[in-house]
Amino acid sequence: MKILALDLSIRTGGAVFNTASPQLLVDAFDIDFKHKSPLSTNLMEKPLKLKSKVKRNLTKYDPSNHPKDFISFVREYIGQLLLKIYEIKPDEIVLEQTNKGRDRWRQKLLEWLHYELCTMIMLDLDPIKLSYIDTMEWHKILEIKLSKEDRLHNKKIRQNNKIEANQKMIGIKDDKDVAIKWVRSKFGYELMKKENDIADAICLGYAYIMKKHLIIEEV
Repeated sequence: MKILALDLSIRTGGAVFNTASPQLLVDAFDIDFKHKSPLSTNLMEKPLKLKSKVKRNLTKYDPSNHPKDFISFVREYIGQLLLKIYEIKPDEIVLEQTNKGRDRWRQKLLEWLHYELCTMIMLDLDPIKLSYIDTMEWHKILEIKLSKEDRLHNKKIRQNNKIEANQKMIGIKDDKDVAIKWVRSKFGYELMKKENDIADAICLGYAYIMKKHLIIEEV
């Protein structure tokens, strides 16, 4: 059985599993459309000024061409993703359930991407099975969580940055780092932090396979 796991967003991570193969994970990839996203290209000429303790200017999405820009982007992106999907020929597609975001525009675009993909798949004469898995569920199955050492590491950085305004430390660890570490340990894939979408796709796909007891031979 061939399963395609997707961490769908404007940069989508994908992982292809074949439960009949001793290798199990047979491919991993990402498709990046960030540079074409209306949230990146349609910006107001004047930055948005925020009243806060930290003085800063933020560029804001210009919705004057909405929803045309969203529709155009979603159709083009999902069209490209469908080409990849039909090339892979999976028996099933597993998607990560969407989570509530802070930015209403990013959240809306994400939901539209999911809707378009699911609609196009289901309209096919021979539709591919679609399934979802919740983020918290696959985190729990694979035990994707910060270790005690990770939490102490983050605490040290935050304490330093409160005191040393001119010598900020970087390197706060989060669940994405844990997922990348898990993928390296399990499959030997060396991924960078910016490739966290690929790591998430591999993790959610493997967790779904474990949940459904689809593994024939343990990796």
